Amino acid sequence: MRPTGSRRAARKDDNDKPLAGRAEKNHGWLIVHMAPGQGFDWLALLPCGCKEIVEIKNPKQPPSARKLTDQELSLFEECVSRNIIYRIIETEAQLDGIALSHAGHNCC
Repeated sequence: MRPTGSRRAARKDDNDKPLAGRAEKNHGWLIVHMAPGQGFDWLALLPCGCKEIVEIKNPKQPPSARKLTDQELSLFEECVSRNIIYRIIETEAQLDGIALSHAGHNCC
């Protein structure tokens, strides 16, 4: 299903910092934080050599507040058209699942 866009003020979600800390500490990812309004929250550099664009959404917010902004949606669509991975992560379980999928180093 194609995400839908909305217009909102650019800000970081409350779960951004804990998820970034988990990605770095537990999984060895290098997280490059983007400024609000860039269309995504992180550039994740994984130990296996993969690079992924990551957008963090807070599952404690209602679905209407978790929609991609127009800018995020535009970048998401551009990434899909170019076969670039654009992840939308809300939970530690999602993050851990992505890390597990890269654990074999045959992912890229």
